[in-house]
Amino acid sequence: MKQVTKYLVAAAALTLCSQANAEKLTLERAIELAQQNDYRTLEKKHLAEVAAGLVQEADGAKGWLLDMTTALAITTDVDGGFFDNNCNDNCDNDNVRDDLYDPDGYTPFVALKAMLIKPLMTFGKIENYKAAAQQLHNVKLEDITIQQNQTGMDVVKAWYGNQAALGGIALLEEANDRLSAAESIAEELLDDDDSEISEADIYTLKAGKGLIQKFLAQAKGLQKTAHAGLALLTGQDPSAMTMASKRLRPLPLPSESLETLQQLALDQRPEMRQLAAGLKARQALVKAKHAENRPNLFAGIAASVAYAPGREQLDNPHIVDPFNHYAASPLIGLQWKWQGARTSGQIAQAEAELKALEAKGHFARGGIPFQVQEAWYKVEAGYEAQQALSTASRDARRAMLSAYLDFEAGTGEPAKALEALKTYTLTYADYLLTVNNYNNDVINLRRLTGQPLLVQ
Repeated sequence: MKQVTKYLVAAAALTLCSQANAEKLTLERAIELAQQNDYRTLEKKHLAEVAAGLVQEADGAKGWLLDMTTALAITTDVDGGFFDNNCNDNCDNDNVRDDLYDPDGYTPFVALKAMLIKPLMTFGKIENYKAAAQQLHNVKLEDITIQQNQTGMDVVKAWYGNQAALGGIALLEEANDRLSAAESIAEELLDDDDSEISEADIYTLKAGKGLIQKFLAQAKGLQKTAHAGLALLTGQDPSAMTMASKRLRPLPLPSESLETLQQLALDQRPEMRQLAAGLKARQALVKAKHAENRPNLFAGIAASVAYAPGREQLDNPHIVDPFNHYAASPLIGLQWKWQGARTSGQIAQAEAELKALEAKGHFARGGIPFQVQEAWYKVEAGYEAQQALSTASRDARRAMLSAYLDFEAGTGEPAKALEALKTYTLTYADYLLTVNNYNNDVINLRRLTGQPLLVQ
């Protein structure tokens, strides 16, 4: 019994240790988990597999092709040869038998026709269709990267939104506690003849407290939503998920110059790689459509076999017996399916789609640097704004503490203390919101320049 007790105690200790050492979620790990569990990314991967199948299909067109037809049927019995059975040695056209529709019985009929061929030259069809399929596969692979980046941005929004909400809750709880303490002090001073506190001051404090409690409830709701969203994205249990850091801190300002970031975007954005692959695909398709006007050269073997046991076989070399025969031969052939204006129309379509993509490419090469420029200016403004609000919130807190100390000492006015608290609360809340937006903008700038979302 003592041994069992020892084992139970050891197991309980191990459980407690494992719970204590449970991995806390970092932003890096949250992004990694979300990208692994995202069904949108899984969809993109399957679509890339479809494109890979197209490459395999185009490559397989160079291989052997077996075209075979077999049949089991019923035909009439036939005894005798080409002439009437009453004809002996002097047979002519008048003696050709004509009893096709006078069957004497029925017999099974087995037939097989087969052709095994391999293209020798398609004059650019297979090669260009395969090249187009390969580039389409590259486009679909970049879709996976784009979706992973978008998933990462969803995690970033939930992560910093959670931190901002937690900071807001702490701020509003502090404000609520200070208003409660101020209300108690005001009620005590109300009975003091030397005090200038009135019932109106107490009701003002109560009203401010009610407003704070409203904002506090809203902040808690936002925090729960962000927490649940983060858990959903990462596939975690919301009740067991804990964040490694709950305090919202501003990210450093990117050190690269705007020109460097713009060039990075042109060099590294998955959309630019998609554009390059798409242009190659369209160029290959134009060549393939032109090749449709050319023939296909092929070689192979053709064979035909038929057998009907109830019919006598005709061995005349000038007559092919469709019911009893066998034949096979190697062959080389030229297939040409010329469609004139229809093929010209398909070529025109392919060339127009290529030109449309080229136009889109020219726009992207000008639009992407501007997109980076816009994001950079937003980050730059956010950095300056959060720095200014950081200083302003510290000053507002000092003013609030000074006003409350005066009020608690009986020398300050409740209205001034309440106004100071309001200024501090609004300033710090604005600071939290600004840092949240700024951090999102910094990581979004990295996404727009084709860099990893987080600095390694």
